[in-house]
Amino acid sequence: MDNELRLYAVVRADLVIPTGKLVAQTGHAYLGVLLQCLEENPDLADAYLRTKRQTKICVTAKNLKALERVMRECEEAGIVVHLVEDAGLTVFPKPTVTALGLGPVSRNQLPPFVRRLQLR
Repeated sequence: MDNELRLYAVVRADLVIPTGKLVAQTGHAYLGVLLQCLEENPDLADAYLRTKRQTKICVTAKNLKALERVMRECEEAGIVVHLVEDAGLTVFPKPTVTALGLGPVSRNQLPPFVRRLQLR
């Protein structure tokens, strides 16, 4: 299972996000990173899409600083990332970074800090 390709959504734990908004933000993270991967590494995106499960995992980062660390470490490891910034039209009073999409990537390819993030 640790070799299975997955998409990850990393959401900020310090934000109060209603369930519907959270689902939308994770959807933006998953779709955004998959579209990004189709541009950057189409063979990897195709390999993920050919998996039967198309597994998606949602984890939390303590705050924006931790989310930025995840992004930096994943970029350094060559993992495709997609940052999600809410436009600030409904829940948040201004544009707000809410989530990050990662992958497709297997769990054992994630940087150690990212592997330790808690499931949402």
